[in-house]
Amino acid sequence: MKLYPLTAKLNQRTIVSGVLAEDDEQATIEATFKVLELATDNKVWAEGAITLSDPEGKVIETMPAK
Repeated sequence: MKLYPLTAKLNQRTIVSGVLAEDDEQATIEATFKVLELATDNKVWAEGAITLSDPEGKVIETMPAK
């Protein structure tokens, strides 16, 4: 398993979390569920720009801020 960084940014706030996955596809699926879970209690995750990167730092997926 590898750790994929998951970052949320809104205004001046940045929060970093992560997901464990075997590959990029699994990481994308895991990240989707993690963002949904985190967004219920945190405006940064609910409205901010979200970035999923691979363990080496290459961006895999992005979602712009709302």
